[in-house]
Amino acid sequence: MKRMLRALWRPFRKGLDVERSWMESPAKFRDMVKFLSWFDKTSSIQETMDRAESDWGKLITAFDDYRQVPRRRCLEIGFGGGRLLVESSKDFEHALGVDIHNAFDKTREYIALAGRTNVTLLHKDELDTLEDASIDFIFSFIVFQHFHAHSEVDFYLGQIKRLMSPAGCAHIFFRRNETSGIKVVDPKDFRQRHSSLFIEPALFRERVRRDFRVLEYQDEMKKHLDQPESPQNVSGQARVVFVHKVRHVPSDRVEVGTEQPGERR
Repeated sequence: MKRMLRALWRPFRKGLDVERSWMESPAKFRDMVKFLSWFDKTSSIQETMDRAESDWGKLITAFDDYRQVPRRRCLEIGFGGGRLLVESSKDFEHALGVDIHNAFDKTREYIALAGRTNVTLLHKDELDTLEDASIDFIFSFIVFQHFHAHSEVDFYLGQIKRLMSPAGCAHIFFRRNETSGIKVVDPKDFRQRHSSLFIEPALFRERVRRDFRVLEYQDEMKKHLDQPESPQNVSGQARVVFVHKVRHVPSDRVEVGTEQPGERR
């Protein structure tokens, strides 16, 4: 019924600006839990910290090549409330994050609550201030799906190519399109916090391979990691791990082998 009503009302709806929604809405929240919940639904600061620790260890760094990555600097694309920046700052000498929202002070407040001091926040237009080949690990978790246009994918892949160090690595999660091609949600159909960009996994890998070498990928992932595989336990996410086409691995490290699909996680 709700779907039918939305369809009937659609011709009269004013479209919601996807990018502006993500830029402006977080600044409306003064309460920390509500602020964090805008990005990742939570009932407490502790729940946010616990889930971040789990996501960092079981998803973002759960690939074979991670142990080969130098641990100087990392960059998160789309840091939101800062929960994963806190976790990454424990692994790296310095953690950087880039986002477009207007509530950086609130994110800094959360990072301070977690006791981390080796974190830097950047607006999208400040990425050019970073030196070439200066980032060892670049990651993005459940963010590409909120881009307002596919051109944003090209922008960030271009930045990854420029910023990633010779021995560096990137791990990107994105929303899977169940059919072929790319789906960009019309502003009239967009609902706040919902996905707006869906990409066919094979197409995403094809784009990545233009500039990088793919090490590992998953086209289908478990929604609940602690539950057995089943048709009902499938998330809408896909992921890809990649490095420079010509990679310079330090002599004291051993590079992991050729591209392979990862196990469902």
